[in-house]
Amino acid sequence: DRLQAAFDELAERGVVVLQAVEDHWTAERLLAERRDLGEPMRGVAWFTAPDVWHAVDHGMLELNVWHGSSANVAPGHELLDEVIGVLAANGLSGHFDEGRIEISAYWQRRL
Repeated sequence: DRLQAAFDELAERGVVVLQAVEDHWTAERLLAERRDLGEPMRGVAWFTAPDVWHAVDHGMLELNVWHGSSANVAPGHELLDEVIGVLAANGLSGHFDEGRIEISAYWQRRL
């Protein structure tokens, strides 16, 4: 629930969240479609289905964050700091490592 709340807040801030996409090519194609439709976006956060399984088994979700142009964020970028701040405000610890945000969270579904 905390993760979904963070994703909802990011969407309200203009950051598109793509959950369990096939790969980075799929994420780029979906972004290109949105750009072609003229849908404004400040950035995108995305992860793959294997990332979900990693969070199920190991308690860590790796989240890619790109600017709306699909350029990777880097330390010191306002968008990166904002995403990490939204995660923290929703009770999720995350830090940037090797191009992705590592979120300490086990992926669980409600019973």
